[in-house]
Amino acid sequence: MLLSFLANEQVVERLANTYPIRRLAQLTHYTYRRLTLWGNDALDKAVKSNEAQESIRKNPQVSKRLVSFTRNFVKNIQNEIENNQQRPR
Repeated sequence: MLLSFLANEQVVERLANTYPIRRLAQLTHYTYRRLTLWGNDALDKAVKSNEAQESIRKNPQVSKRLVSFTRNFVKNIQNEIENNQQRPR
């Protein structure tokens, strides 16, 4: 029943224009941006530290996995953003 209710485009459009849904979207975007900036700062500090560089030298496989994970994560986020922008409204 709920799925059929949410399948109605007019209902979804009305819900999307409500304050709680718009506010939730704003908070989600804000949180994403803050965590992204925080993560980038932490990553920059870790890369600059001698301890991190030593750890990478000792175990290069971990470094490769981290870089691969980060690239895939960012690529997936960018793809989702592009897909959402391309959807007709």
